[in-house]
Amino acid sequence: MLGSPALAARCDGTAIGARFSEAARLCDAPAASPDTIHVASPAPVFASEPVSVTMPGYRARLAAAVRQVRQTENRAAVNGRQVATDALIAAVGRRYRIDPHLLASMMSAESAGNPGAVSNKGALGLMQVMPGTARSLGVKNPSQLLTNPVLAVTTGAAYLKKLQAQFGNNVPLVVAAYNAGPGAVVRYRGVPRYRETQGYVGRVMNGYLSRRSGAAGGGVGR
Repeated sequence: MLGSPALAARCDGTAIGARFSEAARLCDAPAASPDTIHVASPAPVFASEPVSVTMPGYRARLAAAVRQVRQTENRAAVNGRQVATDALIAAVGRRYRIDPHLLASMMSAESAGNPGAVSNKGALGLMQVMPGTARSLGVKNPSQLLTNPVLAVTTGAAYLKKLQAQFGNNVPLVVAAYNAGPGAVVRYRGVPRYRETQGYVGRVMNGYLSRRSGAAGGGVGR
């Protein structure tokens, strides 16, 4: 359940573990105004300002991942299309200051890692970005999201960061806005009561927790 303590973003760190980097400071900030958007749970809502997911202990590994992405010439492929590797996800996460485990979980929920995925609504690629959204983020030819995994993951991360600037540190809210659109989150003042979105947020958050708990044993995309 999305409103359960296991999925709520809490200041005490007992729920999702990784939070946006300024979360600890914001937990001590004055209470939000009554108009602040929130999930229907006891979880506090942090200030709506552009902040970032922390990656404690990952710096050395992420720096190595960036070097690996730049140096490698051999890339895995599915049906002739290059796919996103753990190193790429880690490098994009480092660039946008987003936990790579969150990016990996969202990619899994969006496309199951299929670089050529196209939804029935027209969303494209690994991160299932709509063409209009991609153009608004500076992608001149959105069809390239189907053939360029670096562009696909980067575009998804850029959109996630844009939503984070609007909804702040509440990870389930940001994830819900990625799926249902920010307007729906505003209307519902929390995670929209759409079956698809409720299921999507649950899958992403559970995958995120699982990846973080297994981080010591392997790559980010497991």
